[in-house]
Amino acid sequence: MVRIWYMADPVENQFVENYASQPAEFLTAEQLKQRTRVSCLQVEVNEAKQDEILNAIPDAQKCNYRDVIEVCPEKMGDNFDAKLKIFFHEHLHADDEVRFILDGSGYFDVRDAADDRWIRIAVERGDLIVLPAGIYHRFTTDERKSIKAMRLFVGEPVWTPHNRDEDGDKEPARKYYLEHFTESGSLWILTNGAKAMKSK
Repeated sequence: MVRIWYMADPVENQFVENYASQPAEFLTAEQLKQRTRVSCLQVEVNEAKQDEILNAIPDAQKCNYRDVIEVCPEKMGDNFDAKLKIFFHEHLHADDEVRFILDGSGYFDVRDAADDRWIRIAVERGDLIVLPAGIYHRFTTDERKSIKAMRLFVGEPVWTPHNRDEDGDKEPARKYYLEHFTESGSLWILTNGAKAMKSK
């Protein structure tokens, strides 16, 4: 099950908890969603019935493309450090980022929409996380440096990250995320609204 807390900024070692304070300021999944629109669910890992299980979850059901990625030195070899450096650079995507953790563990860091503080989300086997399009975030493994995750997309996957700079701030998905953050509605509406803006 996910653990969520405000984290220190900057950090010297990305692979550890990096609590912003002692004692740590933890958040619930509901507080995380209110402050960022990020959703976290606990899902059974069952290879024989995985599609059936995921298709019962609205945020996963809409995703018609799925693949599996393993982030670890054994699978990535000499590219591991370079890939992790890219993942840990603050960025956003034009689509929802939906990840289902099959094994291992790691951290997703997202920005609190109210004050821009970093929030760290520790994920492990059985966690499903949905980061809405337009949210600035980053990812790293923890000290074990091994995670296996299913990536889920609506339509053809788009891997392009938009780093946090003036160009990233101009992305339609970013503008839509900020403008509609306080509106009610599902993450599906948020994402497809951004796609509609992009197509204009």
